Amino acid sequence: MIADRAYNNVRNDTFALPVWKLGYTTIYDLHPNRRGMHPGPEGTHTFWIDGVLYADSLPEGLYDLDPIAIDVSKDDRERVERRHQARQAYAYIPHDARHPDESRSYRGPAAQPGRLRCPNNPKSMRAPQSVPTTSCTRGEECGCGHTITLYDSDYPDMRMPFQHGTLACEMSYHRRVGIESVFADLKQNRLHVHRGYFRGFGIGRYTVLVGFTFAALTCSSCTTGSASVCVSIRGAGSSVSRNRCAQSVGVVSQRDRAKSPR
Repeated sequence: MIADRAYNNVRNDTFALPVWKLGYTTIYDLHPNRRGMHPGPEGTHTFWIDGVLYADSLPEGLYDLDPIAIDVSKDDRERVERRHQARQAYAYIPHDARHPDESRSYRGPAAQPGRLRCPNNPKSMRAPQSVPTTSCTRGEECGCGHTITLYDSDYPDMRMPFQHGTLACEMSYHRRVGIESVFADLKQNRLHVHRGYFRGFGIGRYTVLVGFTFAALTCSSCTTGSASVCVSIRGAGSSVSRNRCAQSVGVVSQRDRAKSPR
């Protein structure tokens, strides 16, 4: 579920937690006031940055990274993305699916299969030299190789499937534009789906009628030229007494077809 910045100030028990219990994943556009570092679970040698849990071996130069902005050059976007990917190597990632008790296991960056080399995790040191190597001191406890159990109550208002500010985050969040365009087409631009558009009883009949409506919208959106697509649906036990005409583009009219050479 994609949430804009207005949801940054909503209480977790009002929005984030109920949404997670329904099985959805939340995508946020974090306000600058919401971003920053927070301590991780006690005794794990980890900390949170913008809703992602990292090992304490993360270099300080990767603590504060600017999110990718829309109004920057391609070279700048690639540069920022490379720095975010460098930080991603130190992140904890899901180890299994979410459990019924609202918990989920996350494995550290040096846990197998590792994404970096850590002296305190001998198996990770077998990776090639091209894999990042931490500055951890052998024998001193670090947060690279742990498996940690997190719960839904652990920063649900910031946690996402990917780092905030990356290309993946930007592409996922800006799906809102496409979704809002579909809603606008349904309500005003092409169709006029408002209260009373469907009349009937039973979720099954409504589902069928909504399917036909979306099919008409799709046909209207995929054609070119100018014509009128009218949808009149009359189902057993339900009545849709209105014709919904959507301006579509690219359907050749009968008059134009008659004029075209055979």
